[in-house]
Amino acid sequence: MGIESLKQKFNVGNYFIHVKEDTKIVVQYVNGDLSTLELKANTLIPLIYSEKHQSDIDSIILPIQKSPVAVIKDFIRRRKRSLLAINTETFPTLEIGSLSTDKKIYLPGEVVRVIAIFPEQSHKEAYFTLYKEEKMIWRTTKNLSEFGTALIELEELEVGEYTVSVKVEGMTESKKASFTVSEFKLSPLRAVLERFAIERGRAKVRILLTKLEKKYSGSVTVGLFCGYCDEIVWSGEFKVKDGFLDVEVPIRGHTGPFELRINTSEGLTAAVSLKGTRVEERREYLIGDMNKRIFASLAPREGSKRIRGIYYRVEKGEGLLELEDVVGDIARIRILKDIEKMAIIVYNPKKRNSELLLFEKKKVNDTVEIPVSAPLIVVLAGLIITHADKKVLREHFSIIFKEEELEDIKIICDDVVQKPELNIRIKPVSKRDGKVELFVIVLDDRIIRDDEEVNIGRGYLDFLKRTSKIGFRIRRGYDRALMLFAPRTLTSTSLPRVPRMDVLGPGGFGAVAPAAPKRALETRAEEVLSVVEKSAEPVAGRAIAILMRKLPILSFKRLEVDANGETDISVFLGEELRTVRIEVIGVFGSSVRRIVKRVTMRRDFYLNILSPVHMDKGEECLIPIDYTASKDAELVVETFEGIQVLKIKAGSGRVYVKVKGPTEILAHIRIGEEILFDKKVTIKKVGEEETTVSEIYVLEPGQKIKAKRVLVYPSIDYLIKDIAMSLVKYPYGCAEQTSAKLKGLLLVFGSYGGHNNEEFLDKVKMLISA
Repeated sequence: MGIESLKQKFNVGNYFIHVKEDTKIVVQYVNGDLSTLELKANTLIPLIYSEKHQSDIDSIILPIQKSPVAVIKDFIRRRKRSLLAINTETFPTLEIGSLSTDKKIYLPGEVVRVIAIFPEQSHKEAYFTLYKEEKMIWRTTKNLSEFGTALIELEELEVGEYTVSVKVEGMTESKKASFTVSEFKLSPLRAVLERFAIERGRAKVRILLTKLEKKYSGSVTVGLFCGYCDEIVWSGEFKVKDGFLDVEVPIRGHTGPFELRINTSEGLTAAVSLKGTRVEERREYLIGDMNKRIFASLAPREGSKRIRGIYYRVEKGEGLLELEDVVGDIARIRILKDIEKMAIIVYNPKKRNSELLLFEKKKVNDTVEIPVSAPLIVVLAGLIITHADKKVLREHFSIIFKEEELEDIKIICDDVVQKPELNIRIKPVSKRDGKVELFVIVLDDRIIRDDEEVNIGRGYLDFLKRTSKIGFRIRRGYDRALMLFAPRTLTSTSLPRVPRMDVLGPGGFGAVAPAAPKRALETRAEEVLSVVEKSAEPVAGRAIAILMRKLPILSFKRLEVDANGETDISVFLGEELRTVRIEVIGVFGSSVRRIVKRVTMRRDFYLNILSPVHMDKGEECLIPIDYTASKDAELVVETFEGIQVLKIKAGSGRVYVKVKGPTEILAHIRIGEEILFDKKVTIKKVGEEETTVSEIYVLEPGQKIKAKRVLVYPSIDYLIKDIAMSLVKYPYGCAEQTSAKLKGLLLVFGSYGGHNNEEFLDKVKMLISA
């Protein structure tokens, strides 16, 4: 039997083989057993299987020259015969989960809260590991709640950069989150990402800028920071009017993820994160072609909609089947042309099984309804139609999403307040009753944190991306017959696999030989600790950790509430003039939603002193003081050098006070004898950090030591780095202070030359020269 004969007998697609006339094929099992299947004309054989069944049948093999069994036996004996093996695909595994922290940057002494969310993984064990600068320092195991969540609190962490990872029982991938512990201040400039969309290699972005909660106007420099390149890769000058900044930034050619870093002419900074913009995340993937071309991405496009953390959009397409809607509890598929036979594979990634549905004589406008019993399902359809008096195979596929169990979370409170206490009403909205778990986080709007919905969306996108590749050859327009029917010389260990015949349902294969005995699967325990690669994602907070007073989390609550019920909480906002962000993360069934609301604290009179944390004696620095006043008033500033009284007009503005070294700055606004607002800051003297070390060992291979606390360094470079970094107390204060500290740092590292320090030294020299 030659290639042309095979083409007459078989029509091979991505998802099905169409048997044109009665024929035989040989099935080879993993254990070496062979079976011959007699196939009837106009039969559809699925080529897609789930991992659950992959161990049973190794390959479908079609003979090129001799009778099926004879060729197979000859091949096994000599391994020189050319055979034709039909390539098959397996469905990918869907694993969704999120690991985040309640902030991305913390002050020393603050509690770090780690939030793990793995929907529908209730009561499974979760293995947590904490790394400081890539060295493991702590680990623990905790059972997930009935909602599939866990909360870990970390206390007394030293200054440094950290990564926490979690691996959940039964899942193959670990999730990670990074954060920083450091002294920091925030800028009075606040940036809010109003909207952004990807279009033809560019990001179209609108940002709202406010300074002391008034809309900003003026010139700004916008820089595009690429996390992979770890540098600004593009910048431009823009005018801001009435607070709104509209920019288009080129992102093609860069890996991402991206941040937009904004600098004003007066030295204020702010940043916004463009989430979901790594190159593989912002790319669009075709996930359906049933008369609708459906594209999915983690980054939005104009007109896209969001479901389960990903964005999708729909274009008009062509086909013999039409999907009614991408989202629903029932997938309705309408027939657009008379079909003689149709086979549909429905894959449920939650249960990791597939179902084969067979139909005959379907007419135009007939419909097929398929329940969506998982967060999403995959539908693959093979159709036999008559075209030009020939029976031909046509194929379609689509992803269908189940509607979110948690439709919305309503956050009801005032948008603007003047009192320090805020009352908040929260109502999770759902079509069904049940318990909902809520994480409520209230924090200053300038503090960045991760997005749990984006994290969940990454799991779905990975599944969609790999599912989309199943039909790669058809959609790229290659010659299927040439690719799939080319004879090859194969070894018995390189044969692809197909599904076990007896699990795909009756009626699709004609007479089926008894299945070979199942092979026992080997199970190997997973290691608790996974290898952690250095994240390319920038530590959010570096760009904005410059100025503003220390602001911890204002409120953190973990609640279990009724769906469609109302819950009231109260939050103390303090006396600061600022906008706070209320984030509510809800978990209900497989649904994870994150809803945000902003509340602005208004003040008639307000001061913000933009001072460095530390200064050396004799150093000079001009300290900016921003003010807001509803009436003309006096601003009184007192330092160790003396007292200054300044007249200020109603509105907002900035004054400067000169200081020489460490001091206290006391400032207040008064009208007559009445003090309307006061503020105090302390600039500390630069000192040495006292470190107590009991013993330092250089360990030989196999050497063991015991102690209550052991800190292991892989080399002397890391020890010296910790010592040197502990000396840096106020990065990004006045320029001369930063330069002086960097020079000192350079001296410490310069004493320990070596390959590992060269890149660091080059960066320090560059900063000094700047």
